Amino acid sequence: LAEAAGIHLVAPEHRDIWAADTRGVGQLLNAALDTAPQKLIIGLGGSVTTDGGLGLLAALGVTAVDAAGEPTDLRHAARITGERDPRWNDIQVVIAGDVDNPLCGPTGAAAVFGPQKGATDEDIPELDKSLHHWADLLADFTGTDGTTIRDTPGAGAAGGVGAALLSVLHAEMRSGADLLLDLVDFRSKVADADFVLTGEGKIDAQTGYGKAPARVAHSAGNVPVVAFGGRVDATAESPVPGIFIDTVAISDPASPLEENLVNAADSLRKAVASWLAAQ
Repeated sequence: LAEAAGIHLVAPEHRDIWAADTRGVGQLLNAALDTAPQKLIIGLGGSVTTDGGLGLLAALGVTAVDAAGEPTDLRHAARITGERDPRWNDIQVVIAGDVDNPLCGPTGAAAVFGPQKGATDEDIPELDKSLHHWADLLADFTGTDGTTIRDTPGAGAAGGVGAALLSVLHAEMRSGADLLLDLVDFRSKVADADFVLTGEGKIDAQTGYGKAPARVAHSAGNVPVVAFGGRVDATAESPVPGIFIDTVAISDPASPLEENLVNAADSLRKAVASWLAAQ
């Protein structure tokens, strides 16, 4: 998903929570559909969008319209019309997500991820309300239950794309990290390790919502896990109970972000060496 609707594609000053949509992701799915796959894994994560998958569905032929029946955006959607390609009935669709947030509420797509995508404090309540209504429209269209769509873990992934795929394409939700850990037989490989080292760009409150470092820690069993991050937010200070025995920031807070990104590999090597030397 991030290749078509990724946060890295839009500079911070140009991010618009109401304008960014996932139509390009739907176009990628159409291209994949034409290859006649038996199983399709859709990676969700790193999006700059919070459109509930509205744009994605539009590309698949399932369109949100306003009261006048004209195609519209999330805020003005009155109903959903159209139908998906029947070929989707023969494909196993798997969502590989990195968070287990629901669609709406205090841990939902708008509240947790909206700010990094350009949402202001004023936008978030309206955005959450729009997603709440969107869940009801998805429920009406698919004959399911709006509460289930709103509350299903992972429905809030990628700005609500999870909800659209779960309801309209009957996708199966899997932790993307777990999927990859299973592929490399991670559990058996670390069974005799002294430590497991993991990390991500920023370790914060979101990390515990099923992101890769948290899933690594879960899969490591009784092996201690240390997390290294470009930044470590104050809300995730070491140690994080039940997840990591330590969290280590690798960047220089006095240097600009661009410089820290360029030096990330060297900074990580030094941080790991320093941590291990202290044990």
